Amino acid sequence: MNKFILLASVLFLSLNSLAQNITNKQFVLIDYNLDISDEFREQAETLHDFFQSAEVHNEDAEDRLKAILVHDLYYKLKPRLEKNLEISILPVNFFMQKADYDEFGYPDMGIGKAQRKGDSPFYFNVLVTLNSKELEENSEPLVHPHFAIDMKVFNDEGILPVYKWHGEKGASDPLPVSKNLFKGFVNDIPQAEEAETNLSFLYDKAILDLINNHLNE
Repeated sequence: MNKFILLASVLFLSLNSLAQNITNKQFVLIDYNLDISDEFREQAETLHDFFQSAEVHNEDAEDRLKAILVHDLYYKLKPRLEKNLEISILPVNFFMQKADYDEFGYPDMGIGKAQRKGDSPFYFNVLVTLNSKELEENSEPLVHPHFAIDMKVFNDEGILPVYKWHGEKGASDPLPVSKNLFKGFVNDIPQAEEAETNLSFLYDKAILDLINNHLNE
């Protein structure tokens, strides 16, 4: 029994020490992806022409909806993590030619390779999922969006994550399918006089949920 208590105490102290040690440390992104469900795409299909004409950084991207969202989603997350967790996230091209990159310019590599090629104390990957609940037939196009953010954090010593962070937020009710959903992602959409629930609002709440879940661990 004493051995069990001693082992539990050591484990607790180790985890507590790790939690303290991320402060003021550098983090490097090793993989980032945005997964948009078929349900969301189908419900937003009436905006197809808008997706095709919207200004994006990757004009040659086949997936125009992903091109509209992918960069802003990452660059909304990055400063919030840095400020609230007191960490420093290095540029996405940190590995330069040592890494493979996806069509949007984000690294696509595993933790083992990252540890061999890099010299950062922490590495992380991010998966953002945008889906929608199934809806009954309606007279107007509706979507019921839900964001989830999953982050895995690795240190420079092992291939198993030392943290798994999760945050999510969905709309309370279905939303009309209109350009207003994409305020904050597309520049030429007029700002509403009153705050509206849209994708940017939901994503901000998902980030807050992720941060709070981690801080409350």
